[in-house]
Amino acid sequence: MGINSARAQLISLTSERDFPPLHSQVFYDRMKRESPALEQAIDSLLDSYNRWKPPEAQPEALHIFAPSLHRGAQITNTERNNDARAKNGPSHYQRWLVEILHLSLFVDRIWIPDPAEIVARAVQEIVRPQISIHQFLSDPLEAYYAMRALVSLEPLVQAGVVCYYPPLRLYETTVSTRLFGHYRDFSEAELSGAWPNLFVTEGMVYADALEASYAALSRPEFDTLGRSARELGQSAGLLDARLVAALPHMKLPYFENVTPELLVSVRRNEQSFEDFRDLLREAARALPGGAESSQFVREVSRIEQQILSPAVKKLLGEVRGITRIKDCLSEAGIDFIAGSLAGFTISGGEMLAAMPSGAVTALSKVLVKLLAKRPNKRPASNVVLAFHTGRMPDSGFLEPTRASWWGLRRS
Repeated sequence: MGINSARAQLISLTSERDFPPLHSQVFYDRMKRESPALEQAIDSLLDSYNRWKPPEAQPEALHIFAPSLHRGAQITNTERNNDARAKNGPSHYQRWLVEILHLSLFVDRIWIPDPAEIVARAVQEIVRPQISIHQFLSDPLEAYYAMRALVSLEPLVQAGVVCYYPPLRLYETTVSTRLFGHYRDFSEAELSGAWPNLFVTEGMVYADALEASYAALSRPEFDTLGRSARELGQSAGLLDARLVAALPHMKLPYFENVTPELLVSVRRNEQSFEDFRDLLREAARALPGGAESSQFVREVSRIEQQILSPAVKKLLGEVRGITRIKDCLSEAGIDFIAGSLAGFTISGGEMLAAMPSGAVTALSKVLVKLLAKRPNKRPASNVVLAFHTGRMPDSGFLEPTRASWWGLRRS
């Protein structure tokens, strides 16, 4: 039984009552007695993920890993206080789906943590590591709701647009070692102060492991990345250069009062968005290496004027003509930035050694390792994307910026 079949079995053979918030020993005992099919599905899913590797990607395909997307899937304290979780869990995750689908309109693949892995581990009471960007799935009931909600994305899963990864297995085998030099959980102190620095650091490692572009959905993320990059550039003696070579802000369309089913259909069938994704791939290929290039400013201006600006204007014009979504088009927009990570000839050790000891952070160490590897990575994974939504980092769901989306502006 493969991962998809095992996940489908897990969904069909479980219900809300099987996942009390703290543990699932009662359910696990019942499963062992009464449901060998479910036990087989869980064993098959976890065994398959033990051997899992990310599927091979086309060199120029734009894949994104957006960790703060998962922060938006957390239920608010107000909802918890109103005991709304059990009543409104499905609609809560419908909003999460709309976020995922908005992003999927503009890129080739979006990576999503598979809640089925967390549900399966909860059932078997396997110890789950404390990891910052997936805390929203730490409650098995939340993971169960997420698992069921994501069923509506199955057409995009089958097409490879939405792609699952095992968050716990990937952390245990790859991410933790790259973060800490060995396997360990985050401490409670680290988790309580994770946002945004450690959060971004962990997200960059996940993105690199998946050969995806880091996509920042909040300003603190992109600002944190830029600040750390500037510090590294200064330590390398490149005082006026940037590790993250960013294009000006642009506005992408945002839709309100849309169903996941409608956005799935738009993603699969509307040529306007495919044309935009094709031009975005072209822009990603053309983005300069960054900090050490004397042609940086000129090249970024050319990409903006000749590729991205016309692409955005064309997309916005055509969206107004698509009958089934034009009435959902909001005057709000999503601020979009594309940038590239710059490679350096100076060694990572030299860069870190040149920094004041107090300025060396987990993020700067991860960035140095990533930049040293940039020449060997897929061209598209050198890209950093930002979809700025104007929301506070803890405010919940993707919210559009309240500004006219048909105009372009410089940062």
